Amino acid sequence: VEPAFADPAASDLAIAATRILGLDLAGVDLLPADDGYVVIEVNGAVEFRPLYSQTTDVFAAAMAGLAQRRTLVAS
Repeated sequence: VEPAFADPAASDLAIAATRILGLDLAGVDLLPADDGYVVIEVNGAVEFRPLYSQTTDVFAAAMAGLAQRRTLVAS
């Protein structure tokens, strides 16, 4: 496993797949295809490693986002 930046098209597809399933946090496995990417699976249980983000603590950022969403939903 090596750090890399995601293609914006791959990121957009992963976000769309997560939203369609109504998930707040998920790991999305994609494979390149002739016309973009294809979703292989969406994982509800994700693993966090420091190398998943090159600029911030991805775990802390995800937890802060989920906490903010919970606050907005409860309001």
